[in-house]
Amino acid sequence: MRCLLKNATIVDSCGERVTVHILTDDKKILKVSRENLDFPATLDGAKILDREDYGKIEENCIADLIAVKGNPYEMPYLLSKC
Repeated sequence: MRCLLKNATIVDSCGERVTVHILTDDKKILKVSRENLDFPATLDGAKILDREDYGKIEENCIADLIAVKGNPYEMPYLLSKC
């Protein structure tokens, strides 16, 4: 199984729930829970985790970049509802 989307991290405003959605080449969406992964953080998630070196595209920082073809706001599997 080939994955088209990896490391899409969603951190809620309390920093308590993290779910990663991975889209496979056969259009299945896999959910991975916080307990099963060592996750990267978005900028806001990094602040919650007290990791200012995560989530920024700057020297000496760690960031994951995801490129998608088209408008990601028209792809509901990339978005999360709280």
